Formats: sequence, C-alpha cells, structure tokens
Amino acid sequence: MLHVYDADMEQAIRKCRLTVCRCPSVIAYRAARLSFKRDVPVLVEAMGCAWDAYWNHGLYGKIVAPYMYFEMKYIVSKARYVLYVTERFLQERYPCSGKSCHASNVDIKINNDLVLKDRLKKLKEADFTAPVFMTVAAVNVKTKGQQYVIEALALLKKRGIEAKYMLVGGGDQSYLKQLAVSYGVESQTVFTGNVPHLSVLELLDKCDVYIQPSLQEGLPRSVIEAMSRGCLCLGSETGGTPELLKVSRVFRRRSARAISESFFGLKDEKKELLTDEVVRNHDVARQYDSRLLEKRRKAFFSTIEDEITKKKMEEVRCFSRSELNRD
Repeated sequence: MLHVYDADMEQAIRKCRLTVCRCPSVIAYRAARLSFKRDVPVLVEAMGCAWDAYWNHGLYGKIVAPYMYFEMKYIVSKARYVLYVTERFLQERYPCSGKSCHASNVDIKINNDLVLKDRLKKLKEADFTAPVFMTVAAVNVKTKGQQYVIEALALLKKRGIEAKYMLVGGGDQSYLKQLAVSYGVESQTVFTGNVPHLSVLELLDKCDVYIQPSLQEGLPRSVIEAMSRGCLCLGSETGGTPELLKVSRVFRRRSARAISESFFGLKDEKKELLTDEVVRNHDVARQYDSRLLEKRRKAFFSTIEDEITKKKMEEVRCFSRSELNRD
C-alpha cells in the first residue's frame, strides 16, 4: 500500500517545478524526500516544532517524537527554500542552508489607535486584587495548558487575589470544569465556548491579563491579537512566545506556581512601567500586521519563482544545444 502511495506521489512530483511541504507532517517529509531524489526544489513551511508537537501527546507521541524531530531537521536543512512562522525559535532548532524568510500566519489588521487609548485608560483604573485573565484556545486539548492557570487561581486565592479566568474556545469542557471544582475556583472560571471573532476582540478589551500557557506553539496568533488590543500578556517558554514578550513575562511550562509568580511580578510593577509595556505590546503587534506579512511573503515567493523560471530556461537551452549537436 505504501509502495503504491509513494509511486503516485512520485509521479505527481515529476510534473512539478516546486514541492511545498508544510512541516511537521509525515506526508510532507515523504514528499520532500521524493523531491530531493528527483532534484525538484522544495519549499518548507515550518509551522511548528515537531518535538513539542508529538512529545506532549501521550506515550505514542513520545515514541515518535525523536523520529519526527530529526526528520524535520533533515528536511529543513536540505530544502532550497524555508518559510518560518517564527523570527528565531524554529530557525535555531531547525536551521536551513537554503534561502529563508520569516512571516507568521496571523491575520491581523491594526488601523485604530483608539484601542490603545482605551486600554491605557482601563489600565489607570485596573484593580489587580481582582484581575480578569483570559486564554483563547480549544478547551479539550491539554497541550493548551489551561489546567495550569486554573491551578494558579487557587494559589493566588490563598494570597488574597480573587482572579476571574475567561476560557474562550470550543471543545469538551468537562475536564477543566472538574479541575476548577477540585481546586475550589469554579466560581472564578467562565467558559464561553466558541464565539465570533468580533466577540473575541470585545472580550480581550475587557480582560486585564492575557495568558498563554501552551506546551507547544509555533508563533501564537492569539498572543499577537491580545497585544494588538494593548493587553498585558504572560506566556510560557514555548515556541515563539518568548519572541513576543518581555523576559519577565515568560514563565516555566507546566507550572502553576510560575504563572502565579509571574502575575505578582506584573502586579507589583509601577503603573508607569505597565503603561510603557502596553504601548510596547501594541507596537510589537503592529509588526505582525497581515498586510506587512503578506508583502514579505510575496517578495519571497517572487524570488523563488524567478529562480525556478531561470533554472527551467537554462535546462531548455541546454536541451536545445544537445539536440543541435546531435543533428
């Protein structure tokens, strides 16, 4: 069966001038290797870390994680072109010898400075003894890490902080709801389910601190979106998250205590410094405006197209000369 599948894929690749492989993916790895064999140029879209993606998914994931990691490392190193969603993290973990470009796949347009003004006004009135936290992610995927924030609510409660936690996203809520009950913070957790994008923006404007507790990430779009609304943000040391946030706002993965300590570090900061941080977050988000990213992608793709066209023309000329010599 695999042999037939490979034969079909190889036949399709023979007709291509470029193979685009979105990694990590077993199918993408196979397509890349067949393309290398046929000397067909490969463009890899590095969307996330293979190790993180598989290691955090049970026993089977831990078994296949080493293969997925080293195979992605090999494919990226051999690819002629690589498009990374991060600016540093994936580049350092999966370096390439070909041409590369970084452009996140976020879709954000920042046009209105009124959002920033409203956030700065809200910050002046913020009461960090009863803050509103928020995470946007599926609630039935444990690698999103909401369970550690729920545990952190209990730790904060013991220290006099009655935080409210909004969990925005679809999926089975039963595990996290049971966890909230076991920690005695069920009245502090609010599950919204799936909500329209405009409603997500409205909720972001109401929250005080956005928290990204993920165990795996490429570049977290939800963090960039929160920053575009001027939110103060905390995030785990996962994927490209540290590229977006101040060092003091990055916490250790799988640690409720680290989340609570990170919040206290933010809470104890002077309001003037938090004001600077809000402006800083908004400015960083501007760098991920989808129009800027699209321009960067198009320039990279244009370079690829020019090189492939040039190579094809050279092959045609070589073929023509060989035919003339034969005559």
